[in-house]
Amino acid sequence: MKLAIITCSRYPPTLGSGARPIRLFEAISKKHEIHIFYVGQSWITTNRNFRDGTFLIHTVKLPLINIPKIGFFSYKLSGDYFVRRIKEFDDFNAIYLDSPTIWASLALKASKKLSIPLFTDYPDLEVYEHDSGIAHKIYKIITVNTMKDVFSNSKHIFPMCHLLRNRLIDFYKVPADKITIIPNGVDTGMFDPATKSGLKMRERFGLSNSIIIGFSGALERWVRIDVLLKAFKKVGEDYKDVKLLIVGKGSELTRWKQLSKDLGIENDVIFTGLVPYKEIPEYIASFDIAVSIFSKSLFTDVVSPLKVIEYMSMGKAVVADNLSGTREFIKNEENGILFESEDTKSLENAIRMILDDEKLKRKIERNARKTAMKYDWKILSKRMEDIMIENL
Repeated sequence: MKLAIITCSRYPPTLGSGARPIRLFEAISKKHEIHIFYVGQSWITTNRNFRDGTFLIHTVKLPLINIPKIGFFSYKLSGDYFVRRIKEFDDFNAIYLDSPTIWASLALKASKKLSIPLFTDYPDLEVYEHDSGIAHKIYKIITVNTMKDVFSNSKHIFPMCHLLRNRLIDFYKVPADKITIIPNGVDTGMFDPATKSGLKMRERFGLSNSIIIGFSGALERWVRIDVLLKAFKKVGEDYKDVKLLIVGKGSELTRWKQLSKDLGIENDVIFTGLVPYKEIPEYIASFDIAVSIFSKSLFTDVVSPLKVIEYMSMGKAVVADNLSGTREFIKNEENGILFESEDTKSLENAIRMILDDEKLKRKIERNARKTAMKYDWKILSKRMEDIMIENL
């Protein structure tokens, strides 16, 4: 199969949503010729073609993308140009669209003009309800109408969770037999507690004898590190030598560092900043308790957090928000502990539950790893590959 993946994420990907198509298709990329086309971003200044591992990468500089006020609508003026760019690489057997944005119209146009079957991933909401203003209203109308056309012309659609599956059926009127849930997954070989001890990271930060509560992920506005810091402060009042290790960077990093100082816990909180992805398993291995924490919104409710399944693959006692996407993986007090979003006391109690019950902690750790094995990227990509081949 010769496959064209159309994405408007950054390259190389820095967030979970951008990494999803890479992870999904890595496992089958040696059997198929996979091209990834990056479109719709102002960082693309020229057309480039190069190889990255088993993928063939193409950046697509769309006309007018960098012109103020016009660039937003350049998707409407770029369809024929994009079709010509696709045709440079001869015939494709399938097009895979990786996200629901206005740029989806480019994939749809290429599919129609070149008679190539279209498959669509649905990893998050196409419209973020917490955004406002005239620009958002215009974006919402355009994107929803675009996605109606995309979904109706797709051979098959892959939502990331049940909430998104229900939206496809109820709002977009997509037949259920055209839908298969493909959640986020994990490389269980890379995130393997048998090969990662965490000792290196404990020694690096002087935490060899500490109880480490850890977080790994982007420090952005939808991640409530403030709630975690406040809960940690309360827990630290009753437990000796408990430390908080926060792995990652983002636009809110400076804010959260200042809050840790304001709370008087800066000596017990370590912010690592950005670390190489290949080191993430070793960091997680150092955690005694691994936390996933988001703001409460429609957007975050549909998230299938990569961090949660990566924590679980490392056999960690996971504490996570009681959100729809998280419940796809976690059964409370069986393979993790759920707490109420944005509720400091609820998070504090969840952490205390694990600290106070070693037997429960060990059970959760065992079951977490068993659960993660079912979500290995190889399993998920094979499921998607079979469906795509069946529908060609």
